[in-house]
Amino acid sequence: MLLYSRNSLAVEPADKLVYVLVALEAMLIQNETEPITKNLAERMAFLIGKDVDSRRAVIANVSETYRLRSLFVHHGNSIEDLETLSKFMVNAWSCFHNLAFYQDRVTTKEELIAALEDRKLA
Repeated sequence: MLLYSRNSLAVEPADKLVYVLVALEAMLIQNETEPITKNLAERMAFLIGKDVDSRRAVIANVSETYRLRSLFVHHGNSIEDLETLSKFMVNAWSCFHNLAFYQDRVTTKEELIAALEDRKLA
């Protein structure tokens, strides 16, 4: 949550995005060898999506947001697609909000990831 909160002090949209993504990855990505975009998108989708269509929308938004992130990180481009970024920020906030409800069910990151993976297979 500390990493996530740093986005509120950042001025530039790209800086805000980096803080939010680092916080989400720290919570929802298992290790450094796991494919980040796919797994983060699916886990966020199962945390906040209510049905198949809303989960697909979350996955698409995360994928597009990572494209914007890559343009900034790898090419120095500013983020101009504020609509995609705005939707992602709402999704990220919803994700952290819903994660708070998991604190009674899981005690480790590994348990959280296992629970989300189980939801995908249910």
